[in-house]
Amino acid sequence: MIKIGMCDDNLESIKLASKYLESEFMQQDVDAEVTITTTNQKDIFDAIYRKELDVLILDIDFKNNGKNGLEFAK
Repeated sequence: MIKIGMCDDNLESIKLASKYLESEFMQQDVDAEVTITTTNQKDIFDAIYRKELDVLILDIDFKNNGKNGLEFAK
């Protein structure tokens, strides 16, 4: 199972993108799921620290407090 996390400053956008991904996983019979969608970078950092994610999708232009997606990925 591939575990995917998504972080964006627009929660509605990542919820929608998550639904699209989940639908595609089902149609293509891919063993993956979006396990976390959040606007809080700390939630993602904690999930990474606990080794709960295999793939991370980040917003490049993160407008809320915190680092932009490129800075966060470093």
